[in-house]
Amino acid sequence: MKIYLSILICLLYACPKNHYPTSKKLLSKQQFQSILTEIHLTEADLHSRTEKDSTNRSKITYSNIYQKHKTTEKEFNYMLNYYCENPKELEQIYINILEDLKNSKATLYLE
Repeated sequence: MKIYLSILICLLYACPKNHYPTSKKLLSKQQFQSILTEIHLTEADLHSRTEKDSTNRSKITYSNIYQKHKTTEKEFNYMLNYYCENPKELEQIYINILEDLKNSKATLYLE
């Protein structure tokens, strides 16, 4: 019995755990949401263009988005991985994005 317990404890300690440190370097939910919104709007714009034109612009556009928000692709991907492991939080971010886009669309129609 002690052997099984020892093996179980070893296995539990061997399982990788992703601990995301709380740091000022990490993006806030609002920053992450703003970046995601811009990325999706950019994707929509690029898909509406010809394939050749969109391929050339995509890399430049993403780096511009990261620079605008004073972050890097690595930091963004780190946060994306965090939210992928916390789907309820990610879902709420996407709900907020959809609401913002609906409000922006309504504002455009009023102008």
